Amino acid sequence: MTVFALWQKPAAPLPFKVRPVRGETTLSFVFRLAAANEIIRPTTLIRSIGWFYR
Repeated sequence: MTVFALWQKPAAPLPFKVRPVRGETTLSFVFRLAAANEIIRPTTLIRSIGWFYR
């Protein structure tokens, strides 16, 4: 079994698509999307869309 680091895995579509709620911030939407897709670290999605918070 080969173990890949998170950044070495190929990109794949998310199994569950969640639409943003009106007035929702980008950050809360990404966290909700990560929860729906059982992603442990929501920052992975933030990095993949190219939006960084500091």
